Amino acid sequence: MILEVSYLVFVCSFYKREKIGLPTNFDYKEFPFGKQANALRDPFVGLESADVVKKQEDPMKRFAFQLKVKAEKIEEYKKHHEAVWPEMLAALTKTGWHNYSLFMRDDGLLFGYFETPFDFETVLAGMAKEEINSKWQDFMSPFFEAPEGAHADQMMLELTEVFHLD
Repeated sequence: MILEVSYLVFVCSFYKREKIGLPTNFDYKEFPFGKQANALRDPFVGLESADVVKKQEDPMKRFAFQLKVKAEKIEEYKKHHEAVWPEMLAALTKTGWHNYSLFMRDDGLLFGYFETPFDFETVLAGMAKEEINSKWQDFMSPFFEAPEGAHADQMMLELTEVFHLD
């Protein structure tokens, strides 16, 4: 009876740990029936946790870019980004921009970050097809240090990721 209850506790614990993504290798010395007896019931005996629980690859790619906002336009730029047009937000989402953030230094250096299942060129091309993006880019163009009339999305300098910690 004690052996059956211990095994039931082990199986429930194993199942629960597997479902929430925790390692499923155990110290079998703590179980009354030992590693040898359990090997007949447990196909995972001897496997490392990495063999049992494979981390799924994240389908999202991370991208970062930088631009430069004119010093005299910084406060106005910030105000416009407190109320981005709903149609522009919808277009970004539709074309694969997720977890999108903009950060700015006091001197106007702008750092952008977003995640997407696509590559950088694909999401930029997707936005280029959106009519609302053209209007937004025309509206925002005077805020950037760039040739007259140049769109910021055509001047994004993609940054290379050199480190990442989940």
